[in-house]
Amino acid sequence: MKVLGLDPGIDNFGYALLEVKNSKLLLKNWDTLVTHSFSEISEKLAFLFKSLQELLEINRPEIIVTEKAFNQRLSLSEKGLFQSQALVLLLGGLFKIPVKSYSPSEIKKTLTQKGNAQKRELFDLIKLLFKNHFIVFNNSQLEENFFKENYSFKISHKIDALAIALTYIVENKLIQCYIP
Repeated sequence: MKVLGLDPGIDNFGYALLEVKNSKLLLKNWDTLVTHSFSEISEKLAFLFKSLQELLEINRPEIIVTEKAFNQRLSLSEKGLFQSQALVLLLGGLFKIPVKSYSPSEIKKTLTQKGNAQKRELFDLIKLLFKNHFIVFNNSQLEENFFKENYSFKISHKIDALAIALTYIVENKLIQCYIP
Protein backbone atom coordinates (compact mmCIF):
# COMPACT_ATOMS: atom_id res chain seq x y z
CA MET A 1 0.00 0.00 0.00
CA LYS A 2 1.27 3.48 -0.87
CA VAL A 3 0.63 6.26 1.67
CA LEU A 4 1.29 9.88 0.72
CA GLY A 5 1.94 12.12 3.71
CA LEU A 6 1.56 15.85 3.09
CA ASP A 7 2.64 18.79 5.23
CA PRO A 8 0.73 21.61 3.54
CA GLY A 9 2.00 25.16 3.39
CA ILE A 10 1.94 27.97 0.89
CA ASP A 11 5.70 28.64 0.93
CA ASN A 12 7.03 25.20 1.94
CA PHE A 13 4.94 22.11 1.18
CA GLY A 14 6.46 18.83 2.36
CA TYR A 15 5.60 15.41 1.02
CA ALA A 16 6.66 11.84 1.75
CA LEU A 17 5.55 8.73 -0.15
CA LEU A 18 5.81 5.51 1.84
CA GLU A 19 5.08 2.03 0.57
CA VAL A 20 4.25 -0.73 3.04
CA LYS A 21 6.12 -3.80 1.82
CA ASN A 22 6.96 -7.03 3.70
CA SER A 23 6.68 -5.49 7.19
CA LYS A 24 9.02 -2.71 6.10
CA LEU A 25 8.42 0.80 4.98
CA LEU A 26 10.02 1.91 1.74
CA LEU A 27 10.47 5.66 1.41
CA LYS A 28 9.88 6.03 -2.31
CA ASN A 29 10.13 9.81 -2.49
CA TRP A 30 10.16 12.88 -0.29
CA ASP A 31 10.87 16.52 -0.77
CA THR A 32 9.71 20.03 -0.02
CA LEU A 33 8.01 22.08 -2.71
CA VAL A 34 9.27 25.66 -2.29
CA THR A 35 7.36 28.59 -3.78
CA HIS A 36 9.52 31.54 -2.65
CA SER A 37 10.37 32.42 -6.26
CA PHE A 38 6.73 33.28 -6.97
CA SER A 39 5.37 36.64 -5.84
CA GLU A 40 1.64 36.07 -6.30
CA ILE A 41 -0.33 33.58 -4.24
CA SER A 42 -2.11 32.44 -7.40
CA GLU A 43 1.27 31.49 -8.90
CA LYS A 44 2.25 29.62 -5.74
CA LEU A 45 -1.02 27.68 -5.72
CA ALA A 46 -0.72 26.87 -9.43
CA PHE A 47 2.81 25.55 -8.91
CA LEU A 48 1.72 23.44 -5.94
CA PHE A 49 -1.31 22.11 -7.82
CA LYS A 50 0.73 21.07 -10.86
CA SER A 51 3.50 19.54 -8.74
CA LEU A 52 1.07 17.53 -6.59
CA GLN A 53 -0.95 16.49 -9.63
CA GLU A 54 2.19 15.09 -11.24
CA LEU A 55 3.15 13.34 -7.99
CA LEU A 56 -0.27 11.67 -7.83
CA GLU A 57 -0.27 10.70 -11.52
CA ILE A 58 3.15 9.05 -11.26
CA ASN A 59 2.80 7.35 -7.87
CA ARG A 60 -0.95 6.59 -7.49
CA PRO A 61 -1.10 6.37 -3.67
CA GLU A 62 -4.07 4.58 -2.10
CA ILE A 63 -4.45 7.22 0.63
CA ILE A 64 -3.43 10.84 1.16
CA VAL A 65 -2.74 11.83 4.75
CA THR A 66 -2.36 15.46 5.74
CA GLU A 67 -2.22 17.81 8.66
CA LYS A 68 -5.51 19.31 9.82
CA ALA A 69 -5.94 23.01 9.25
CA PHE A 70 -6.70 25.03 12.35
CA ASN A 71 -9.30 27.73 12.71
CA GLN A 72 -8.44 29.04 16.16
CA ARG A 73 -6.26 31.86 14.86
CA LEU A 74 -5.66 33.16 11.37
CA SER A 75 -2.03 34.14 10.97
CA LEU A 76 -0.66 34.68 7.47
CA SER A 77 0.93 31.22 7.46
CA GLU A 78 -2.35 29.61 8.51
CA LYS A 79 -4.23 31.31 5.69
CA GLY A 80 -1.68 29.67 3.39
CA LEU A 81 -2.25 26.38 5.21
CA PHE A 82 -5.98 26.59 4.50
CA GLN A 83 -5.36 27.35 0.83
CA SER A 84 -2.84 24.54 0.39
CA GLN A 85 -5.12 22.18 2.36
CA ALA A 86 -7.89 22.98 -0.14
CA LEU A 87 -5.55 21.89 -2.95
CA VAL A 88 -5.03 18.55 -1.19
CA LEU A 89 -8.77 17.99 -0.85
CA LEU A 90 -9.38 19.03 -4.47
CA LEU A 91 -6.70 16.69 -5.81
CA GLY A 92 -7.94 13.86 -3.60
CA GLY A 93 -11.38 14.35 -5.11
CA LEU A 94 -10.11 14.59 -8.68
CA PHE A 95 -8.04 11.41 -8.33
CA LYS A 96 -10.67 9.65 -6.19
CA ILE A 97 -8.11 9.09 -3.41
CA PRO A 98 -9.37 9.26 0.18
CA VAL A 99 -7.89 12.03 2.33
CA LYS A 100 -7.35 11.58 6.07
CA SER A 101 -6.28 14.43 8.37
CA TYR A 102 -4.56 14.50 11.75
CA SER A 103 -3.86 17.37 14.11
CA PRO A 104 -0.23 18.00 15.07
CA SER A 105 -0.90 16.74 18.60
CA GLU A 106 -2.45 13.51 17.26
CA ILE A 107 0.64 12.91 15.13
CA LYS A 108 3.01 13.57 18.03
CA LYS A 109 0.98 11.44 20.46
CA THR A 110 0.80 8.49 18.05
CA LEU A 111 4.53 8.50 17.35
CA THR A 112 6.08 9.70 20.62
CA GLN A 113 3.30 9.07 23.17
CA LYS A 114 3.40 12.83 23.93
CA GLY A 115 0.98 15.20 22.24
CA ASN A 116 3.25 18.13 23.06
CA ALA A 117 6.49 16.60 21.73
CA GLN A 118 8.93 18.93 20.03
CA LYS A 119 9.67 18.64 16.30
CA ARG A 120 13.24 17.65 17.20
CA GLU A 121 11.85 14.57 19.02
CA LEU A 122 10.02 13.49 15.85
CA PHE A 123 13.22 13.98 13.86
CA ASP A 124 15.21 11.84 16.33
CA LEU A 125 12.56 9.10 16.24
CA ILE A 126 12.48 9.05 12.44
CA LYS A 127 16.28 8.97 12.27
CA LEU A 128 16.20 5.97 14.63
CA LEU A 129 13.64 4.22 12.41
CA PHE A 130 15.95 4.71 9.42
CA LYS A 131 19.04 3.56 11.35
CA ASN A 132 17.23 0.36 12.40
CA HIS A 133 16.10 -0.20 8.78
CA PHE A 134 12.45 -0.06 9.76
CA ILE A 135 12.12 2.60 7.08
CA VAL A 136 14.30 1.97 4.04
CA PHE A 137 15.25 4.57 1.46
CA ASN A 138 14.34 3.82 -2.14
CA ASN A 139 17.46 5.70 -3.27
CA SER A 140 20.95 5.52 -1.75
CA GLN A 141 21.56 9.22 -2.47
CA LEU A 142 18.49 10.18 -0.41
CA GLU A 143 19.84 8.05 2.44
CA GLU A 144 23.33 9.52 2.27
CA ASN A 145 21.99 13.07 2.26
CA PHE A 146 19.63 12.40 5.17
CA PHE A 147 22.28 11.04 7.51
CA LYS A 148 24.52 14.03 6.79
CA GLU A 149 21.81 16.48 7.85
CA ASN A 150 21.03 17.75 11.29
CA TYR A 151 17.54 18.88 12.15
CA SER A 152 16.82 22.21 10.47
CA PHE A 153 13.98 24.19 8.98
CA LYS A 154 15.12 22.95 5.56
CA ILE A 155 14.31 19.31 6.38
CA SER A 156 11.42 19.92 8.81
CA HIS A 157 8.65 19.83 6.18
CA LYS A 158 9.78 16.46 4.81
CA ILE A 159 10.03 15.10 8.36
CA ASP A 160 6.53 16.35 9.16
CA ALA A 161 5.13 14.78 5.99
CA LEU A 162 6.79 11.48 6.86
CA ALA A 163 5.46 11.65 10.43
CA ILE A 164 1.94 12.23 9.08
CA ALA A 165 2.21 9.16 6.83
CA LEU A 166 3.63 7.08 9.71
CA THR A 167 0.72 8.12 11.92
CA TYR A 168 -1.74 6.67 9.42
CA ILE A 169 0.28 3.45 9.08
CA VAL A 170 0.55 2.96 12.85
CA GLU A 171 -3.08 3.91 13.56
CA ASN A 172 -4.37 1.50 10.90
CA LYS A 173 -1.96 -1.29 11.88
CA LEU A 174 -0.66 -1.66 8.33
CA ILE A 175 2.47 -3.14 9.86
CA GLN A 176 3.08 -4.76 13.21
CA CYS A 177 5.54 -2.67 15.11
CA TYR A 178 6.30 -0.93 18.34
CA ILE A 179 7.29 2.70 18.17
CA PRO A 180 8.65 3.78 21.56
